[in-house]
Amino acid sequence: MCVSSSNLRGKFSITMFQNMTRLRGLEIPENHFTVDIPASWVPPFDQLSYMGLGSCNIQGDFPTFVSTLYSLQDLDLSNNQIEGNVPNWLWDLPYLRFLNLSNNQLRGSLPPFNLGFIVLDLYNNSFHGPIPPNYFYGELLDLSNNKFNGSIPATKFTQSYLSLSGNNLSGGIPHSICTKGYLEILDLSRNSLKDAIPTNFGRCYHLNVLNLAQNEFQGEMPKELGNLTQLETLNLNGNNLHGTIPSNIANCANLKVFDIGHNQIQGTIPIYFKILTQLKILSTTSIKFEGLIELRNLQGFFVSWEPQSSRISTGKWNTELWGWRKSHKVADDEDEMERWWEMAVGLSYGVGFATLIVVLCFHIKWRKKCFVVMNGILAYLYERNLF
Repeated sequence: MCVSSSNLRGKFSITMFQNMTRLRGLEIPENHFTVDIPASWVPPFDQLSYMGLGSCNIQGDFPTFVSTLYSLQDLDLSNNQIEGNVPNWLWDLPYLRFLNLSNNQLRGSLPPFNLGFIVLDLYNNSFHGPIPPNYFYGELLDLSNNKFNGSIPATKFTQSYLSLSGNNLSGGIPHSICTKGYLEILDLSRNSLKDAIPTNFGRCYHLNVLNLAQNEFQGEMPKELGNLTQLETLNLNGNNLHGTIPSNIANCANLKVFDIGHNQIQGTIPIYFKILTQLKILSTTSIKFEGLIELRNLQGFFVSWEPQSSRISTGKWNTELWGWRKSHKVADDEDEMERWWEMAVGLSYGVGFATLIVVLCFHIKWRKKCFVVMNGILAYLYERNLF
């Protein structure tokens, strides 16, 4: 049963579904009402496998009725005002594989075991403590904007989407992070990670987004990054990198965003950058290069771009394709920059044209010269049958 995006308003009690004993799925997110859940309510849904109560203004402690849903596989309680610790019984539900608790006020630490989540999204809460090693299985793991600390475990990584951004993680990046090569989006920005960027990132052949911004990485940019031919976004802003830009970065033919601002990188921008025809944003903020190359072949612009601290991929839970796996739609900061650029160019042309009109209205001598020039152009075109 789905009543999502119905623009319903007001308040209703979830007990209205009390008689639907054979209900297998319930989804009521993205509305404008408050779902009232009695603390003592026991649902009769012994076959319910999917429940989506995102954006339902659920407040207070974690809903206890969920503990009776033994067949539950997918649970979405995102974008509510649920607070406090996640009860231990949630992690004991035997079939739960897709869990979205993002954008709440939950806290506590993760249990040392993992049920085998395919999707686990805890974005923007107050979870803390170390991240247990066995949480890096599945397809999607988003623990960003929390208070996790410690180091990233040296374990096997099977995610295609992994975001640990905006925590208090320290240490280096384990070399095992790319041993399987499944990663498509990796966001480790806004932590306290250090040491050198692992050279085996060059094995992440399917990587589309690599965001290591605002950490403490040192050393040079690995030339192995040039092996990432599918890479679209490379953000290394705000680290302690030095040396030069490897020339084989030009092998990343799909690169759209390249941000190396606020580092100690020197030298010149490799001339091979001319062949990066997809590049839209090139940020070199606070970096002084010895010279600039012509970038006329680029579709985008040569700019200094200050990145925003935002979730790199909000995505949407796509229940039609494969449960709640996130669609890999990168938040297009570059598209936003391009829209602002187009507006600025349009405004500049408008102001320039208006200024010309005003000058011609009040400056008789200039107006006469303008008319003489225009008449000459029209006569030239007429004589050659071009008009």
